[in-house]
Amino acid sequence: MLIEMSFKELIAEKKFQGLTENSLKSYDNLFNVLGKWFMQEGIEHTQDLTNASIKSFLRWCMDNGNKPKTINSKLKLIRAWSRWMLEEEIISKDICKSIKLIREDDSPKIVREEDIQLALRQLRRKKRREDSFYSIRNYTIMITLIGTGLRINELVSLDWNDINFNDHLITIKKAKAENRVQSPFQRLYLKS
Repeated sequence: MLIEMSFKELIAEKKFQGLTENSLKSYDNLFNVLGKWFMQEGIEHTQDLTNASIKSFLRWCMDNGNKPKTINSKLKLIRAWSRWMLEEEIISKDICKSIKLIREDDSPKIVREEDIQLALRQLRRKKRREDSFYSIRNYTIMITLIGTGLRINELVSLDWNDINFNDHLITIKKAKAENRVQSPFQRLYLKS
């Protein structure tokens, strides 16, 4: 089977399974880059795929500035593609069998208290100086993000109905892990 056809069939399968738009877009972005790389290397058919070709692609990604987290994300998608091809009997052996994830620096990036205070001071000065909608908005956004721990996408997704001023409560309906039933951990308390 042509590699390009296997990409299209996998994406159709993932759509049928109900993957989110972001996940489908991740597959599509990977397959655009991977497909071009395979064409450049002269690999057109799925039976030509090997463990070495996948490792070469990942090394090429690394050489072109991809960070370990990005490479690991690509490898996870390629593994899913490989498993799907095995299940569909398009290939006879796992092309990702011995490929391990790259070690990532997963230590949390902690913003220093001084840096937070410096940013807030700058925003307060700008708010006093300009007294414009934008300066007030930016200061309010920063205070909300710092005070609640919300992600930017979660803040952008909020509606007025999600904020209970009486109980000092924000309900997050669209959290990072979508399609999950709302749990008590997806509620944040507003500071008084």
